[in-house]
Amino acid sequence: MAKKDNDTEFQKLVLEQLKELTENAKNTNQSVQSIKTELKKEIDKTNQKVDKLDKKIDNTKIELKKEIEKTNQKIDNTKIELKKEIDDNKIELKKEIDKTNQMVDKLDQKVDHGYAAINARIDSYHLPTDLPPPPPPVQKLYKLMKNIIVVHIDTSWNQHKLELLIKQIYQDFSHLKKKKVGYIQFRVEANMINFVEKYLETIEFSRDYQYLIDQETDESKCI
Repeated sequence: MAKKDNDTEFQKLVLEQLKELTENAKNTNQSVQSIKTELKKEIDKTNQKVDKLDKKIDNTKIELKKEIEKTNQKIDNTKIELKKEIDDNKIELKKEIDKTNQMVDKLDQKVDHGYAAINARIDSYHLPTDLPPPPPPVQKLYKLMKNIIVVHIDTSWNQHKLELLIKQIYQDFSHLKKKKVGYIQFRVEANMINFVEKYLETIEFSRDYQYLIDQETDESKCI
């Protein structure tokens, strides 16, 4: 009887311990699950923050790209406007030069007509035939328009004629040089440009005068 009671007590004790272990295991599982849940929440929060940061970085990149494109567009527009302004100034300057050339040509024609009239009047007088004829007027190889000297050079020119031109310029404008003569414009046919450039460099013409070499065109020949 006593043994049976002991067995019963032992079984109760074992059952209570099993119950306690089961309860502890259950509590432990709940604690682990709670920790997992909290950890997952923290991970989700961190991922959301990372996503927001990535999105902010992407937006910043987009805005920066837009600003760079705007700046590049402004630079391109400025270049276009500046080029247009330079081209317009070149056109206006050429128009002024052409107008001046036309005025000089008209003036030259009037002077030539005046010389012709004077010569005709002189011829009308019966001068003695034993007098030597007057020397022919020296032909100027350039045209002076305000403060610009214009020279037309075609394929008929050679070094002697070019030397004569330079001599005339130094004789007529040596007292002015860079003071009043703005520059000398050489209008040269294409296959003569290299010849003229080398000659002017050889004599160091740029030390005394500013000059510009342009290719002769059909339009400029009429000026």
